[in-house]
Amino acid sequence: MSKIRLLFAKWLGNIDRRDEDKVRRFVFEEMPQKQREEEKVNNAFEQGDPQNARIEVEGAIERLVLEYMMDHTQLYMDHTQLYKEFTSREDFRSFVVDKLFGLLSQEKSS
Repeated sequence: MSKIRLLFAKWLGNIDRRDEDKVRRFVFEEMPQKQREEEKVNNAFEQGDPQNARIEVEGAIERLVLEYMMDHTQLYMDHTQLYKEFTSREDFRSFVVDKLFGLLSQEKSS
């Protein structure tokens, strides 16, 4: 996990240090929990189609970041930056999707 944190910090280096942990918790704790509750994500995993499951995970990430931005004005700027990075940088988008998809895939196969 420390390697993931270092990569994450490298990619989001322009987020204020005091808020970096909040954003990291959102991505690696809150988003996976919310995705576990997403019907589309669960259905895609249950159907055993990894490609469709990945697409649903990616869509859920985008929806959750937007939802969170609307609900948490205090962290609005950090999540706006997170959304900007997620939608404009393919390397960052792939990193986040890979990690959350991997986490959910492991849980579903257990």
